[in-house]
Amino acid sequence: MLAELKSAVMKMRDTADIRLLRFAELSQRLEQALPEEKFGEAEVRTAVTLLANHGLAQHLKFGDLVLLQPELLNGYASAIIRSARAHKDEIGSVLEADIYRPEFDFTGVDRLPRADEELLLRAVRLWYSQEFEHKELWRNATEFASSRGHVLGMKIANRQGKGEATISLFFDVKAPDELKVIFIEYVHRHLARYGCEVRRDRRYVCGVCGTPVRDLAAVRKRFEAGKDFITCQTCDERVALIDFIEQRLKSDPVARKIFKMEETATRTLDAQALEQILIGHVQAITGEANQIFRPLTQFDYGIDGEIEFKDNDGRASGKKIYVQLKSGNSYLRERQRDGSEVFDVKDERHLKY
Repeated sequence: MLAELKSAVMKMRDTADIRLLRFAELSQRLEQALPEEKFGEAEVRTAVTLLANHGLAQHLKFGDLVLLQPELLNGYASAIIRSARAHKDEIGSVLEADIYRPEFDFTGVDRLPRADEELLLRAVRLWYSQEFEHKELWRNATEFASSRGHVLGMKIANRQGKGEATISLFFDVKAPDELKVIFIEYVHRHLARYGCEVRRDRRYVCGVCGTPVRDLAAVRKRFEAGKDFITCQTCDERVALIDFIEQRLKSDPVARKIFKMEETATRTLDAQALEQILIGHVQAITGEANQIFRPLTQFDYGIDGEIEFKDNDGRASGKKIYVQLKSGNSYLRERQRDGSEVFDVKDERHLKY
């Protein structure tokens, strides 16, 4: 049975006008294509999953939608990357709101009808730890500001043809060592997780004459030999290699701080992904009901979108309802004395609205 279902889905996949459809519609089409076969929803979902494992279909996380040509995502993603590279300030980014505008440049993309396209764009979608606030972004560098206003950042320099890059971290001269430790370790762990080979080199400066230690290879050899200092090439004074920063990098409090930051980043990513899933889900349901949904990126009162109903002639009627998609635990709590769920209204004007 699964073989027949997979074969039937593949035939639909090769049909130019059937590329994105709801699961219920897919089931109906399969019933028409296989009138002699008896199967249920579970078998159809299994068939879609098996095809998805081979990249031949994709079940989107919202609207119970099935994309029969997952390669379409590559085209849309490539257009977004192209737009980011073409940014006039060469910062390699594109506003998310721009992606959803009808006039966005999708030249060369095998496009879906606009209604389906808006849904698919929800499936094409950086994180932040909330410990450092983003300050400035350039083509090959970025700056952050700590909660106390200290500036810190990173710069990347590529080595062409070797698949290697050097990332340099820099700090405000007044930045405390504790802040440097947190930032260094956070970046290093992130690179170690996603890079192939990562090596961390510290830059040292003589505390007596202020001369930078330039021989990084010598510093590495001293570390490997278990030495805790290197001699300044100018004044012959000892420059400590195991300083406060190196000591703190190995401490448990730093590890706990990094873990907490990573947890925050993960929660933020999850929240952002859930928001996109919720918006896509409302968009799919509204479209199926032949009504109009508009996400609202800038609005007061915590409103995330509006649904406008059509009149009997299929025109926008002006009658709307507003939806909030992100309340969840931010407003809903369980009262301890009796276990009742309480929805807190943080601003009285929201009730009036």
